[in-house]
Amino acid sequence: MSLHQQILPELVSNDLPFIRTSLMEVLRDAYTKQTRGDTHVVYARSSIGKTTACFAFMRFVATRMKCQALMTTGAPKNAPYITHIAKQLKMDNEEDVLVDLVAGMRTVAPSPASVLILDEMNDLGVDRCNIMLVDVLMRFIHQNYQGIHVFVLTQNLTVADELCKLNQWQKIAPMNGLTEPSRKAVRRQENDVPSINEPIPWLLNLLEWSLTNLTKFIDTRFAGHDFEKDEDGIITWLRTGMTPTNAEQEAEELI
Repeated sequence: MSLHQQILPELVSNDLPFIRTSLMEVLRDAYTKQTRGDTHVVYARSSIGKTTACFAFMRFVATRMKCQALMTTGAPKNAPYITHIAKQLKMDNEEDVLVDLVAGMRTVAPSPASVLILDEMNDLGVDRCNIMLVDVLMRFIHQNYQGIHVFVLTQNLTVADELCKLNQWQKIAPMNGLTEPSRKAVRRQENDVPSINEPIPWLLNLLEWSLTNLTKFIDTRFAGHDFEKDEDGIITWLRTGMTPTNAEQEAEELI
């Protein structure tokens, strides 16, 4: 299997407009061509724009860096994630998926590291099978220096916390910048890893949309609208903490 930049299933056209958000910047900063194997966990609440941010990463970062990249999304609820991957790759034998996937995506320096994005991993799976999937994948990639970044995105706090507790924030951890202390600070031994009984210190407000970005979003979705704006150019009915979905629904009610 050989990949360039591929999104499975193919859900979006290439002309979709993007608004630069905090999550897009965090994803961009997490990718380095030099790292030969790392796994990052992103936790963010529903409707914050996780999938769209991943689309933007694929379109702008992966394409510009000319790195191999595969994104899987649209995973059905309560189904093993490995089954979803196998279906998207049109593979009948799930036992072969990880080996073939890593073989197809592995890179050797000086080629840039590749990226595997597992979007919408929103449940633990039967007998924690989804957690075990990521555990096996990240250890195989890291121990064999396969040159693959793995991004796991979820809106399920339990899933995110379970993933981050797999390896003391070494081979797998919260994506840098999404927690306090940060992954980088822990790796540099500037801070301790939270104990197994402590909650992961997610910065829950970091990925909230600013009123400026929400205004840009509404301006894009409802071009030519006549919503009132304040002196800073912010639509007056927008509120801090709104998601794009909230804002879109309210705009539709006001039109």
